[in-house]
Amino acid sequence: MSRTVLFIGGPGRNGSTLLDLLLGRLDGFVSVGELRFLWERGLIENRLCGCGAALRSCPFWSEVLQLGFGDRGAADARKMLALQRRLERKACVPAVALGQGSPTFRRDLREYRAVLSRLYRAICDVSGATVVVDSSKYPPHGLILSELEDLDLRTIDLVRDPRAVAFSWRRRKRLVEVHWEARDMAVRHPAVAARGWLLSKALMRVLGRHARSQLTLRYEDFVTEPIDAIRNIVAGWADVSVDSSIFEARESSHTVSGNPIRHESGPIVLKPDLAWQRELSRADFATVTAMTWPLLLAYGYPLLRPRANVAASPSP
Repeated sequence: MSRTVLFIGGPGRNGSTLLDLLLGRLDGFVSVGELRFLWERGLIENRLCGCGAALRSCPFWSEVLQLGFGDRGAADARKMLALQRRLERKACVPAVALGQGSPTFRRDLREYRAVLSRLYRAICDVSGATVVVDSSKYPPHGLILSELEDLDLRTIDLVRDPRAVAFSWRRRKRLVEVHWEARDMAVRHPAVAARGWLLSKALMRVLGRHARSQLTLRYEDFVTEPIDAIRNIVAGWADVSVDSSIFEARESSHTVSGNPIRHESGPIVLKPDLAWQRELSRADFATVTAMTWPLLLAYGYPLLRPRANVAASPSP
C-alpha cells in the first residue's frame, strides 16, 4: 500500500492548522498537526492532543506508539528529541540535503529516519489513512522526511503576506494545550518575524527539490476559495472527493500541536483576517515591507497598504 506524507511548510502563523484540519477530513487522509513536536510537547511535556486528552493518555497515540515501538512507547522520547535537535539545525541543511556530514551525523540521520518511518506507518495503520497531513511547517523537518523508507513526500509551500504574519506574532493568545498552567503563545518582534519568513521561503525552495512534488498556495487564496484550493492540492490523488461537507462539525482530530483552533468544536468557518491592514503600526508595516519587498512582488502582494484599511493607531 502506497503511503504519503503531505507536509505543510512555511513560517509560523501562516494558517497551516486550518488547512491541516480541513485536509484531514478527506477520505484517506489523517491530520496529525505539527508532528515534529511529538517528542517534546507530546510525550515529554504531555500537552493536550487536539482531542482534549493529555497526549500520553490519548487512545489514538497510545495505539500508534504501541504499534510502532512496542512497550518502549515514550521511553525513547528524550533520545529522539536530542537527535531531532541535532539534525534539524539550519546549519545542517546542506549535510542532510546532500547526504553528507561526519560518520556520526550520517548514522544519527539514518536512525532518526528509521524511527520516523515506523511512526508514520503506524499512524497510517491505526487511522486507516494512506495520507498523513503533517503541518510541522519547519522545512528542515520536511527535508528529513524526504528520504523516509516506503513513504512519498509531497509538500505545500503555504505563503501568507509577511505583514499579516508579523501582526499575528504580535498577538497574545492563550496556549490551551499547556493544561497545567496559564501560558500564552510566544510573541516576536516584526523584524524577527520578517527574517523568519524570508528564511522559511529559502528553505522551502531547498525542500521542493527533494520532495516528490511541491505546490505553492497563498493563504489569502485558500481562505477565499478553500474548496478550489483543496481540490488543487489533491488533484494527484484519484477518487478524492472535496465538497462543503469538510466544513461541517465532526469528531475532534488527534493533532500533536498547532494553533488553539484545533481544540475547538463545531463547523470550521473561513474568512480573511484583515485586522493587520488596519492595526499594524506604520513603523512595523514599513519595516516588514522593506525587508521582504522582492518576494512580496513575486507572490503578488501589494507594497502599499490598501487605502480603505489604513491603520488609525499611531506608530509605537
